[in-house]
Amino acid sequence: MKRRYDALLFRTWRVDDPRQVMALIEEAIVIADRYLTESDAHRARMRYTEKAVEFGEYDKMIVSFAWCWTKFTEHPDRYSSFMLLWHFKWVVENLWKSTVYSLEQLERLLEMFREQSAKFNYSLRPYYEARMHLMLHTGRMDEADEYYRLWRKEKRDGLSNCQACEQHAMGGYYFDKGHYKRGLQLLKPIMEGKLTCRDVPAVTHERVVSPYLALGRPEEARVFADKAWRAFKGESGKLYQFGNLMAFYAVTNRRRALQICRNTWKHAETTANDWGKLHYLVGAQFLLEQAGIVPGRKRKDASLPDPGWVSAEIGRLAKAFDERNRNTFVSRKIDELRRQYAKWTEMAAADGR
Repeated sequence: MKRRYDALLFRTWRVDDPRQVMALIEEAIVIADRYLTESDAHRARMRYTEKAVEFGEYDKMIVSFAWCWTKFTEHPDRYSSFMLLWHFKWVVENLWKSTVYSLEQLERLLEMFREQSAKFNYSLRPYYEARMHLMLHTGRMDEADEYYRLWRKEKRDGLSNCQACEQHAMGGYYFDKGHYKRGLQLLKPIMEGKLTCRDVPAVTHERVVSPYLALGRPEEARVFADKAWRAFKGESGKLYQFGNLMAFYAVTNRRRALQICRNTWKHAETTANDWGKLHYLVGAQFLLEQAGIVPGRKRKDASLPDPGWVSAEIGRLAKAFDERNRNTFVSRKIDELRRQYAKWTEMAAADGR
């Protein structure tokens, strides 16, 4: 059974389909639980957590991580505190994207992460960054500003995100506040190829599309949208990014926008990443409207999502976020996105596209 277990985990490095990857690791977990050691079960679940984060399967992420953390607290000498804290960081960075978890649950996890980071003598820089993102995306801007300052002041260490990811987050912070020029200035090292990692610069290329359009620089927006699209080809998990790209191409390259939608919307149906799904669907809705596919009209292309379902899901998710956050921040953000996309239509018409 050990050979089967090893073969299953090895295959996860060669398979691209998210559902198949998760199924392979799930089988490895069952084998480890029944026939192998606790250490084997721990290794499989750590891999499971890693891929669950990558694919936006946050419900599965928290279950596998909780098992690993429990075993670590029972036998701290058997497992790496650094690796467990690294996975803990993933949890607090991403769990807010699911509407299932309350603010109180998110706060407790963050506080626990802070305590454990300090206990093992790690910098609080990742904690401050995670808190900044939570405040920024739940509409608590004053608190986001405070944690941004604390994050920038705290020293870096091995638990910190890589410099490329941090620089990307710094630019994104200013974009979310509407300070586009400042954000672009901070992202210059990435745009010049001086900072890179697995996700950067691809996610950064998508991130700068909206700011460039807001600043009246459509050609630069097109250049970086094309770079992001080429980098994301064959992927299905970048839902947040695909939403924005679909909206951009809806008015600049309709065929490409429809291709993105056909290739990715099935993943949006099943993901636990509510934040990514919501932004994806707003982009998809704009695309469908531009293509004349609206609720109540017979759908000729079954390879595209039903516009009625898209509209209902947007309303459901926006309401769920607002209820969880106890404000209307997300609903207002979605309205703002729709106005932004409408402006893109006007810009494209003026440009003669």
